[in-house]
Amino acid sequence: MVERPGSISGRTQVRALLPLPTTQGMNKVREGVCELCGRLATTLSEHHLIPRTTHRNRRVSRMFSAEEMRSRKADMCQPCTKAVHTFFANKELALEYNTLEALRAHPKIAAHIQWVRRQRPEAKTRRGGSDRRGRER
Repeated sequence: MVERPGSISGRTQVRALLPLPTTQGMNKVREGVCELCGRLATTLSEHHLIPRTTHRNRRVSRMFSAEEMRSRKADMCQPCTKAVHTFFANKELALEYNTLEALRAHPKIAAHIQWVRRQRPEAKTRRGGSDRRGRER
């Protein structure tokens, strides 16, 4: 603690300066083909097919090895990533839809893929409809 005259308590805390965030470890990839919908996208993100928030779940950790949980990833465009997280909870993704084939087989994702393939790659896509709880937006 460092004394500072004029403050209410007479003392203030000295905080350490935090380093600036770096781009190392960022999951953005420029230009490529989305592994879910197959269209050319200007920005892809690395999507964990087994969400990281479920890695400590007992049932999930019994089904998959630690290496498999870390390595199951797919490069997806922003609309596909958003659709996956809109339609499914993380636990549901980890237990049932942890492969691209399983995701593509779901009727909502199949409909999304048909829709998104008709969109321009550079367009900001915004799709109405209902969220995962079935309520209209």
